[in-house]
Amino acid sequence: MINDFSNACLNVLLFVPFGFFLPVLWKEFRNAKKVFIAGFAMTSFIEIAQIFTGRATDIDDIITNIAGTLVGYLIAYWFTGIFTRKIVKNSKKNDFYIICASVVLIMFFLQPFISSLLWEMIL
Repeated sequence: MINDFSNACLNVLLFVPFGFFLPVLWKEFRNAKKVFIAGFAMTSFIEIAQIFTGRATDIDDIITNIAGTLVGYLIAYWFTGIFTRKIVKNSKKNDFYIICASVVLIMFFLQPFISSLLWEMIL
């Protein structure tokens, strides 16, 4: 069984991509308040759906999921700031999207290995 700390860390990690890709893909979400609201709405929807499937809901899940969303937003803010200043100004505008797509593809293929290593470390 997963202990409380591991569960909290996994919930944070679960929502980091959500918080990262919202501002990267949609200009409307380049504001921390909007990302917070989107993270709250998404995690609330998941927690409400768990009631109807017979699973337990917990306020800790909502807090850690929102924290993961905000961590993802901060990473995206840092990531886009670096690449906007250093790469996009010196190259074509589409290069930024090519870099983002490359990161997505790399994570798509590496994520199974990373998650299995995390599970082995936790359990």
